[in-house]
Amino acid sequence: MENNPSTQIPVDLAAEISVIGSMILEPTCIDDVALAVSSPMFSEPRHQVIFSAMLRLHCSRNGNSIPVDSVTLHNDLKTRKLLDDAGGMEYLGQVLQSVPSAANVLHYAASVREKWQLRSVMQICHDGLREASDQIAPAVEIVDSIQARVGKVAEQDATAAARMAAEHLPGVLAVLHGECDPAKFGVKTGLQSVDEIIGGMRGGEVIIIGSHTNHGKTALGLNFMADIAIGQGKPVAICSMEMTNDEVTERLVLARSRLGRRAILAGNPNAECQDRLNVAVSEIQDAKILIDDTGRQTIPQIRAKARAWKRRYGISCLMLDYVQLIEGENRKENRREQLVEISRNIKLMAKEVDVPILAICQLNRESAKEDRLPHNWDLAECAALERDANVIMLLDREAVRKKNDAGWQAFNPGKKHHASLQISKNRGGELAMVDLHFNGYCVRFCESISIEAQQSLYEQGAAT
Repeated sequence: MENNPSTQIPVDLAAEISVIGSMILEPTCIDDVALAVSSPMFSEPRHQVIFSAMLRLHCSRNGNSIPVDSVTLHNDLKTRKLLDDAGGMEYLGQVLQSVPSAANVLHYAASVREKWQLRSVMQICHDGLREASDQIAPAVEIVDSIQARVGKVAEQDATAAARMAAEHLPGVLAVLHGECDPAKFGVKTGLQSVDEIIGGMRGGEVIIIGSHTNHGKTALGLNFMADIAIGQGKPVAICSMEMTNDEVTERLVLARSRLGRRAILAGNPNAECQDRLNVAVSEIQDAKILIDDTGRQTIPQIRAKARAWKRRYGISCLMLDYVQLIEGENRKENRREQLVEISRNIKLMAKEVDVPILAICQLNRESAKEDRLPHNWDLAECAALERDANVIMLLDREAVRKKNDAGWQAFNPGKKHHASLQISKNRGGELAMVDLHFNGYCVRFCESISIEAQQSLYEQGAAT
């Protein structure tokens, strides 16, 4: 950071000296101090050298009972040829004499940390001003980079990062006993059989819905998002890199009304169908469903939007449709390397924004030729997706796989609308296979139903 005569750099040299002096006077406080500050947080280079040396001595004792005091500190610095960098023996003596008591060492440490945070923010703003002036990247990437750097400064609180497990027990037990605020539990998918297995979708989690082309992965994701926004009354956001805003909205209307597109386009719907259409439109108008159909997005662009949506609208879930369409930041990397980085950043984004991310994924096209249920290793081009996800759901419709098999179609009329949702990874519970019903007229999934009920639904959806 350039020195500007009119700019006062936030430092507290007295607090820095007090921290170091307290550690020499009372070495038993070193562990507590190490949780509060680190070497780079000291503004004075000499203090950085001394602090690092004391931590090195303290952590290398290994039962040898070598005390951390002015003598051992002097010897360590001299052996490593760092004594001059630490100010010499005379300066070490001055530091020790300036601290009458180590009782307030954590107060001093807090002041050192605060001044470091202020200096860090100043440096980030200075760098951001230069980056914006030089136009080294698109504006959205510069803004995202600045926000991320400021966020890291705010997160550098070692004392708050670790907490006793006992402190978490009340909230955990409330969840297990069903006594917690539903908002803290996360969001539901809207399919009871699925929610009973995965326990809902919580902030920081990545939930993958994967399938081959035309099996309905986007439709299932939109069903989840509609239920969250309409059924549960919570704002959601959809990044659709494949369909337009109008196409996504049409899908939502059809699914909520349970009406077929052709039936609506035919005109003159009967009173019942018109009522269902009106109700669906009203539901979507009242719900907070953000749709962004920007194509060729990068993770920094999506992350910047997600943070803004969380701040402005309080989104409770973010859907990405679909992962393989996200652009890599480093154009020199091959696509597999880019997807590894994209997968890792999706996970980090879920934790940073504190929402579940529903990631729609395309499965490997080669595996579609094998006429079998999908597996986790079919996730196209990227094993990192399997590693980083909390939950993986693999969707399969056998009727789609057997569409060219006339014999199978003739002998399995009841499976025409059957779908299998395999919970193939679940960090919070069991693995399972869930049977679903797919209504092709309105592109909607629901719990598995009887053939008679299927016929009734289709007659209603295709009416008029």
